[in-house]
Amino acid sequence: MLRSNLHRGFTLIEILIVVVIVGILAVMVIPKFADARRDASISSVRNQLQTLRAQLEVYRMQNRGISPASSALMQALVDEGLIRRVPDWPAGFAIDSAHYESTGLLRLSYDPAVGGDLIDEATVAGW
Repeated sequence: MLRSNLHRGFTLIEILIVVVIVGILAVMVIPKFADARRDASISSVRNQLQTLRAQLEVYRMQNRGISPASSALMQALVDEGLIRRVPDWPAGFAIDSAHYESTGLLRLSYDPAVGGDLIDEATVAGW
């Protein structure tokens, strides 16, 4: 009675080759996910800022051109029903109060010491 060897398993070399290939693919793909996460965070911040600028203009039209004080800006927009809640900015982002006080325009500031090297200050200043 000869048994045929139909149920042969994988050899150690075959398994090691598969592990190496999966590792190489992981090294190539993981940085792309990190970039996508950063880009999504930046896009979210820019969209929130654009919405806030539009709602601030609505507030000004409803209040005869008067802007809320910078210290109460976000809460004033919530109280008027223009936004649902005060936005939660990602780490490092904040409304630039000095710029708002002097120009009446919303602008974000970014502190790399808090938020890391997500984005540079010059890019945020252009928003």
